[in-house]
Amino acid sequence: MTDIDDAIKPTHREIGERKIEGYDATGTVVLRRAYDTTAEDLWDAVTDPARLARWFLPVSGDLRPGGTYQIEGNAGGEILECAPPRLLRVSWVYGDLNSHVEVRISAEGGQAVLELEHGGVPEGFFEGIGGGWDPAVWALDQHLRGLLPEDLADRMKAGEVPPVLQEIFARTAEEWHAVAVAAGKEGLKGPGADTDS
Repeated sequence: MTDIDDAIKPTHREIGERKIEGYDATGTVVLRRAYDTTAEDLWDAVTDPARLARWFLPVSGDLRPGGTYQIEGNAGGEILECAPPRLLRVSWVYGDLNSHVEVRISAEGGQAVLELEHGGVPEGFFEGIGGGWDPAVWALDQHLRGLLPEDLADRMKAGEVPPVLQEIFARTAEEWHAVAVAAGKEGLKGPGADTDS
């Protein structure tokens, strides 16, 4: 197995269906990964703006239940539920796509497990949305291990994508295509997609 295989293999990927109140589309994209940390530390990594800016993107807003958030250059929405250290639910508005993201954290066997479900996904957007989240799940792992370069976010903003991250993007796109084909949901639209077909 290569280093890239080791980097992407621990993530479970699936496409499903679930009706979420307030959303017409019922498609879901789910990523699940265990991390060698505590549930509390994982919660802090996915909710603390200073830590998010190191492995994901800068987040601003009124960061409390009922408040709003904005991810720099990306999605924004309302914080629907926040129950530390186990559940965060937000609306997710990105361009014309109005959807829903739920992050669930649990402790299992000495590790913390993150389950990210992006719901309200319309047909054709599964691969793009899954492929958009997957590198972030990898970057979170690198952050928690202390292996993520401190300047990675700044380099990415400047348009410099390190070769290892280019390979992560390419390989996880292949993984999501295989998941979509297996689920009968292939088609590329949305973040991470190279085409509008």
